[in-house]
Amino acid sequence: MTKLHKKSLSKLSEKVLTSQDRTTATVNEALTKFLTTFNGPVHSFTVDRGTEFSGLVSLESQYGIKTYYCHAYTPAERGSNERFNRNLRYFYPKGTRFEHISAQDLTTTLLQINQRPLKILDWQTPYQVMLTNLSKNSD
Repeated sequence: MTKLHKKSLSKLSEKVLTSQDRTTATVNEALTKFLTTFNGPVHSFTVDRGTEFSGLVSLESQYGIKTYYCHAYTPAERGSNERFNRNLRYFYPKGTRFEHISAQDLTTTLLQINQRPLKILDWQTPYQVMLTNLSKNSD
């Protein structure tokens, strides 16, 4: 499951869902864990129309978060996420079975992706921008 910090374009991901684990309960559990540990405001989720996201209403009311559901077959509505998936495919080509990738390997890959300077961020890394934004929120 991937999450994107919009201001910094930092990619946050965790290995939670194998194909048989894609249930409303596992998604809600993973997002609740994220919401209780992430040190910053979360305003919205943008998700596809998979059945595993059908139970987000409870998180919306509990955490005051808005959920946006993309239209079917329109990946452009989640462009930043699609770009992240392309970056991830550089390390893990299509067909890679993620159940064989350890959580530590995934974390290392995310660190490499988030340490790349981006032109859109005035050549700062997503990690630098996210830390700046989080420190502003904690003041």
